[in-house]
Amino acid sequence: MTGIPYRGGGPMLTAAISNEIPFMFINQDVALPHVRSGKLRAIAVSSLQRNPLFPDVPTVAESGYPGFQALSWSGLSIQKGTPQPIVDKLEAAIKEMMTSPAIVQRMASQGFVIPPLGQKPYVDFVAKEIVQWDRVIKTAGIKAQ
Repeated sequence: MTGIPYRGGGPMLTAAISNEIPFMFINQDVALPHVRSGKLRAIAVSSLQRNPLFPDVPTVAESGYPGFQALSWSGLSIQKGTPQPIVDKLEAAIKEMMTSPAIVQRMASQGFVIPPLGQKPYVDFVAKEIVQWDRVIKTAGIKAQ
């Protein structure tokens, strides 16, 4: 497999739909309308569990690569040294927003899973991601270009 750098998901999606490239990894919310229309075929999801939007699509792990997981995620970080009362206020506001029924429903409708919220789960998750992708980079011999 050869990686092809694109300047965003839009150009990559166009390349896949026009048969310029044979496959791609892309977020489920972007792929969904094209899978539903028949322009794309979902062959696997990269989470450890099947995605509710694609219940008949196996995971990469189910497809023969045990333990494979590659998640698209977002997080909110703040400058080191920010006073704790400000950090606490932001964290409380974000938790309130992300657990509101409207946000939970909207995220679920797009195939997104809201993980455990808060500074500790986020820091732990990022640390695990760094270890995982550092190992992938070293094992594959990937070099910056």
